[in-house]
Amino acid sequence: MAQDANPEAVDKLVSNGELIGVARQEIDDYYADDTNLLNEWFPFQAVDDTEFELNNTRITRRPAGVYRAWDAEAKLSKGGFSGRTEMIELPPISMKERLGEYMRLRARKISDDRIRNTILNPVIALTGQVYDRYLISAGQIIDASALAVDENGITEALVEWEREASMSSTVANNWGGAGEDPLNDLAAAVQASIDNGNPRPDYAVMTRARATALYQSDAMREYVLGSANSSRLAQVLPTQAAQVLEDLDLPAIRPFDGQVDVASADGTVTKTRLLNANKVYLTPAGALGSSIYGTTAEALELDLLPGAREGIVATTYTKDDPVTKMTKVTANGFPAFGNGMSQTIYALTVES
Repeated sequence: MAQDANPEAVDKLVSNGELIGVARQEIDDYYADDTNLLNEWFPFQAVDDTEFELNNTRITRRPAGVYRAWDAEAKLSKGGFSGRTEMIELPPISMKERLGEYMRLRARKISDDRIRNTILNPVIALTGQVYDRYLISAGQIIDASALAVDENGITEALVEWEREASMSSTVANNWGGAGEDPLNDLAAAVQASIDNGNPRPDYAVMTRARATALYQSDAMREYVLGSANSSRLAQVLPTQAAQVLEDLDLPAIRPFDGQVDVASADGTVTKTRLLNANKVYLTPAGALGSSIYGTTAEALELDLLPGAREGIVATTYTKDDPVTKMTKVTANGFPAFGNGMSQTIYALTVES
């Protein structure tokens, strides 16, 4: 047991290097969770920079070539390229936790392991908060192809990607009523995405409730059970619905109901969906971009070298009046689409 330990010795039980290691291992574990679709779309990427080069261009098929007469000049080709490249600042996200004067004094009477936990446990919790904010941003750019901040006294449009207005539509039903045909709605959305120059989408991402409505819709029941009016006691199984979608060359269903806790200015905490529950997102398989973690000022203060300074950073510091130990986790960045990938997402609104 640590009896009347020197407060400076208490502080030295955990080094800044260990704090950073804990935060980065926690981030790696979060992004290794392949059950979270947003991790698949925006995997972790550390960059040694404070800016991000937004390459928001798109190359499309040009009109067919034309024959020419012998000895005539070739026709000048035009079109097939749109967009822009610009540098975007990586905004900071920081969260901290306070170890007050009394708790620092109490630390003299507890074991070294418990002292370490009073510092390491907040790092884990704070890292989770930073990661959750990245998830919120990922959902925002999937839905709106843009990222804006309106919180903590900051109101700012950070970045906007290109997406054609023709990459979205609305159907005036909820897929649960008599005679409604979600299969036809999906087919029309798939065709619209293809008409915009995309390959056939691989996935239709929606809530489990929306997926269930599709499975038990009249159109699906007619395909699987032979009649839309068959007994409602006979349910269409997800595996049966998946086979119908495959037979009709429609995207596979990816249910997603991800939520995080969000605190309002008055401290009220509410569950917030990461994707709009009224929308079905048609997407390609694989990554759509990356979650960018840049270099923080804290990393430079710690004299971290290239290869180690980029990414999330955890530190502790002491305030003198009152004597307080602060644990802080900081990252600079946001999720970002890869070049042209914002144009591959079709958003189908299904009215509730």
